[in-house]
Amino acid sequence: MVMVADNNVGAKVNDEVEIELENMNFMTAMLIAYGFPLTALIVGIFGGYYGLLALGINDNTAQALGAMVGLLALAVSYAVIKYKDDTIKKMKKFKPVIVGIKSKDSI
Repeated sequence: MVMVADNNVGAKVNDEVEIELENMNFMTAMLIAYGFPLTALIVGIFGGYYGLLALGINDNTAQALGAMVGLLALAVSYAVIKYKDDTIKKMKKFKPVIVGIKSKDSI
């Protein structure tokens, strides 16, 4: 696996290393990667469904269109994450740090 990390231990290319990312920062990154799209999907489905029912659309049509709205919201959430990707990558708190070099004996 290839990963970009801060190298404070003098590791060289092709060295096997141990990396670390603070637990809270890892959880925040996971929330951005998975929680935001999932929330957008659920809110899109239910918001679309009940919004269409309020407009007087029949139930079957509202269900189908609600699902489409949910998928559209999911796609928009991924587009937002992709748009913000460079900004997130530059944030130091989401960058893993090399904490040690594995010796050949420990492999």
